Amino acid sequence: MNFSIVRSLRSSSVNPEFELRLSYISTTERDMQIWQLKCPASPHLKKSVCLASIGHRELDVVEIRIRKVLLENGIHLPAGQNNNSISRIPEDLALKLTLLFKAIAPLRKVHNINAIAKGIEEMEREEAAYWIGMVLYRTHPRKVLAALRTLFV
Repeated sequence: MNFSIVRSLRSSSVNPEFELRLSYISTTERDMQIWQLKCPASPHLKKSVCLASIGHRELDVVEIRIRKVLLENGIHLPAGQNNNSISRIPEDLALKLTLLFKAIAPLRKVHNINAIAKGIEEMEREEAAYWIGMVLYRTHPRKVLAALRTLFV
C-alpha cells in the first residue's frame, strides 16, 4: 500500500465544515446564518449551502444565548453595527444552531422562543443529530418541527 496516500487521507478533513455568518442588512436589521461548506468530508455538496437563518426579530430574542454558547466554544463575534463576520464553528454547535434557527423561525411569542432555545441548548449531541436529520432530510419537515416545538412549549 502506498503510505503517502494513507498519510494524505489522514490529513484531510474527516468532519464536515460549518460557518456562522452574521450580516448587517441595515442599521436595524441583521441576519445570522449557518452554512455547510464544500469539503472532502461532504462530497455530495457541489457548493456551500445555507442550512438555516434567522432574522432580526427572532435573533433579538436568542442572540445573548447564542453569543454565550459561542464564547464557551472560543468563538467571538464582534458587536456593533456594520460588523459583518464569518466564523468557523464545530459540527456539534452547527447542529444545535441549525435546529434552533429552523425551530424558532416562524414563532412570534418570546416565551415560546426562549423555551425552545433552552430545550435545544440542553439536548445531547445524539438527540440533536436525530432531530436535525429529521428536519433536513424529510421532504416535508413542518410536522417534525411542530413535534419538536411541542416537546418544549
